[in-house]
Amino acid sequence: MEQDTPIEHVVEYLVASLAKLSKGLGIGMDSAYEYTRKYGGLAYLMEGYEIEHQFTLEDAAEHMLEVCQRNGGEIDATLPRF
Repeated sequence: MEQDTPIEHVVEYLVASLAKLSKGLGIGMDSAYEYTRKYGGLAYLMEGYEIEHQFTLEDAAEHMLEVCQRNGGEIDATLPRF
C-alpha cells in the first residue's frame, strides 16, 4: 500500500471486499473477517491494494479466498460463490 493512499479508501475497500466475500459464502461479516485475517487473505488485500482495487469486488473476494485456501483455510465446496 502506497503511503499516498488515504487510509479511509483502503478501509472502505477492505470492508466492501469482506462484505462481498461474506455474502458470496453465506457467512457473517465477523466470520469473513476472522477467516481472512487468520489465513492471510486480508493482509494480501491490504498489501496489494494499489493493484487489487482496480479489480471488481467479486475478483478481490475471490483472490482473498484463494490466498486463504493456499494457507490452509478450508471452505466447504458446496457453499454458494460470487
